[in-house]
Amino acid sequence: MSSSTPFKVTMPDGMTLIGRDWPLPGHVTRRGAVLLIHGVGEHSGRYDHVADALHAVGLHVRGYDQRGFGVSQGPQGRLPWSDALQDDAQLMYAKYEADLAAQGESRPPFLLAHSMGGAVAARIVTARSVRPRGLILSSPAFDPVLSAAERGAIEFFSGSAPNLPLRHHIRPEQVTHDPDVIQAIKDDILMHNHVSPRLVMSIITAGQGALATAPTLTVPTLLQVAGSDSVVVPAKSRDFAQALPDGVGCLLWYEHLFHEIYNESPPDRARVLSDLQTWLKSQL
Repeated sequence: MSSSTPFKVTMPDGMTLIGRDWPLPGHVTRRGAVLLIHGVGEHSGRYDHVADALHAVGLHVRGYDQRGFGVSQGPQGRLPWSDALQDDAQLMYAKYEADLAAQGESRPPFLLAHSMGGAVAARIVTARSVRPRGLILSSPAFDPVLSAAERGAIEFFSGSAPNLPLRHHIRPEQVTHDPDVIQAIKDDILMHNHVSPRLVMSIITAGQGALATAPTLTVPTLLQVAGSDSVVVPAKSRDFAQALPDGVGCLLWYEHLFHEIYNESPPDRARVLSDLQTWLKSQL
């Protein structure tokens, strides 16, 4: 499995984010690059196997830990302003694009994002803040699963106590059928379940904004969606795909899979990653 090389990036507010590069093996011809953005509670270090799959089609890979997650700085699950994750993503994408250009790569990188990262990525692309070569969304959090009481409390406290420490109640058993992955999540000291009203509202508003502007999107887009997702509302991904202009989107629906489709049981995981590779090859 590929290993990554860490690096640091300082944001305009002084916060340090930790990135990871997964260089292509020396015998593989580079055909492009992709930036990964992870989901809530996790970190980019969980994507070694995804990097392997991307290497197989000739893509250099970079990821980063979002602020307040993994080994990046920031209070866990709290944001200094509502669009902080989107602003960070724009800067990290621009830095990657500039780094690639300095290496002689004229093509912009793809953008691949999971769950919370999917809402962030979809919003900055539909807002035309960045224009990737292609957009891949894995179980994007266009609408997190919340009860009416939870949603009301989040909306109320986002104004009066936006960084009130809260905990999400997503269990490892909700995100995958694979017992080894479930145990790995429980053992991973870099994962946490801290959120805040501002963070949750930032995900909700990013998803709403992406859905509202989907009809204007011209970037080739792949959605890989878990049909048995209990973390985000999968039907919103179908709405997003249906709102895209003709020829822009491709929706792949995995009826019986849970939220983390790239970490599902090995046969299903292999199928999902193979589908990802097939779509990418069609864009190269």
